[in-house]
Amino acid sequence: SGSQPIENHHPKHINWALEGRYDRPTYKDVDPVNSHGSSGFLDGGWEDGYFDDGNCSTALHLPNGKRLEKVLMPDTPPLQQSSVWLLNVGAGTTGTRSVQREICKRMINSTHWHWHCNLPEDDKSVVAMEAWIEWLQPFYRMTEGSAAWILKGKNGEIKPRPSHRLMMDALHGGLVSLGDTPTAFFPELVAWLPDAHVILTLRDAEKWWKSRVEHHAGDLMCAEHMWDKVAHPFCIADCFQLGGVPAIINIKNVDRRVGVEGYIRYNMWVVSVVPPERLFRFCPWDCRDAHCTQDGSSAYFLQKMLEFIADKCPPPCKGPPNPYKWSGTYKPQNKPQNNKHPHPSRAKA
Repeated sequence: SGSQPIENHHPKHINWALEGRYDRPTYKDVDPVNSHGSSGFLDGGWEDGYFDDGNCSTALHLPNGKRLEKVLMPDTPPLQQSSVWLLNVGAGTTGTRSVQREICKRMINSTHWHWHCNLPEDDKSVVAMEAWIEWLQPFYRMTEGSAAWILKGKNGEIKPRPSHRLMMDALHGGLVSLGDTPTAFFPELVAWLPDAHVILTLRDAEKWWKSRVEHHAGDLMCAEHMWDKVAHPFCIADCFQLGGVPAIINIKNVDRRVGVEGYIRYNMWVVSVVPPERLFRFCPWDCRDAHCTQDGSSAYFLQKMLEFIADKCPPPCKGPPNPYKWSGTYKPQNKPQNNKHPHPSRAKA
């Protein structure tokens, strides 16, 4: 155990402090918090009772007997307070959008990529989340091979992470639920919000990779040589801050094995650090009753999810769902009004 400072490989002359606070990532070793014991889980022998015979078991087990060598958490103290009490941390195309839809119906102030519900667009947490998402755009362009953006990355012209103040604005406004990108990219959210309820949607690992590459132009991930230096393979900000341009990849440009294994390692990390009583895991492709909806999720799991958040949920959660229509995108003021997704690789989730 103990903090593990990691060398920062960026040029020393860059003064990112002008844009806000960019602390160098440090981590601490932690013991897994599952009821089956640390050795069983790390050795790959742990089975989730929901999915041991289901469609998502591969999302929690590394192939060929591989194991998680260690579990790292950001070495940062919890926030004294935050408006956020729910994290929808599943990777894209695992059902996070379906979760968001149901959350919005229950009048919970929530965000999922560029879709926000039950809050005005000028709420400071909504504005901050939009800026947080905008921070990601150079990484998509850089990993898609743009020479101009690769050069910017090498020259230190890309912010290594959102400013601390921006992230605090996102966590101290009207939003109480965060989901989809960039939630999965920032392990400090779990450290900052130790009492938050966490929803982890899962999908067969090979099918997840196939969907991301064929229908979503891939996804960002840390290069494999960075995995043992950060909490999990989706730690985009930490990997870029520590390793520069070579530390970030798009899974469509590397061997399938890398993308699949990185996805599994992320899910295993979530299960390792979030206590079972605060973690709701489910597989939208595992219909356990006769009421599977059009997008593949199940009324059974919806009921269980609502039971999971019942103690925190506002009164509308207890009654009939609001007829929330899933449409529209965030439309920043003073910008062209359109419904086009800002990046083609993230048009769906």
